[in-house]
Amino acid sequence: MGLKAGHLIVGVLALAACSRQPEPEELGPGAVAERAISEAAMSAGVSENNILNCTVPVSKGLSAKAITDIYRGQARINVIRGLEGEVSRTVVLYPKMPQRRGEVWFWDAAMTQVSDLSLAPTATEWVGPGGVRLGATLKAVEAANGKPFVLMGFGWEAGGTVVDFRGGKLAHLDGCALKLRFGVPDKAALPEALRGDHPLRSDDKAFAEVAPVVSELRLTWPQGAE
Repeated sequence: MGLKAGHLIVGVLALAACSRQPEPEELGPGAVAERAISEAAMSAGVSENNILNCTVPVSKGLSAKAITDIYRGQARINVIRGLEGEVSRTVVLYPKMPQRRGEVWFWDAAMTQVSDLSLAPTATEWVGPGGVRLGATLKAVEAANGKPFVLMGFGWEAGGTVVDFRGGKLAHLDGCALKLRFGVPDKAALPEALRGDHPLRSDDKAFAEVAPVVSELRLTWPQGAE
């Protein structure tokens, strides 16, 4: 083999090595999260800063330490003390930004496995699965789900909570579950048929008189191994 040909092969191999994309296991949690956010944003057609799904802004396998490392300066540990002295800890994301504030809960005291991510009522910038976000209407959520769903009647402690997506698109997420609760702007105008501890279909004609919107949005992950 000639000297020039040998140099050419070496150069090609070097270029291939430089252009090879690292596998996920070769990346730290921050890089993995950034890749997931970028891919999810491209798929959803929205800003990557606003994506909310089963892998971003957090995923089940991230520990509290990993989350605070990824969101340097935008995440802090929060200590919650119960009435009987019990203590639990969460991670608050974007604590100084009401429009993005969220709280991450964990299955274990060591904070190594995420159980829930709940949005603050003011966190309207996040775009969740199917484009669902805080403030979304019944019709918007029906469209995202691809069919009507079931929620509880209003006027009691679990009022407006979605209990069944009836096999729609929002019932089949990749690794987590979407939990929603609807609120009504004017409870005084709420028809009697929509009040009380009983299930309602989102396409009930009684909803034509009111305009419920998503008031609580949460993602939950199952406990245990991936």
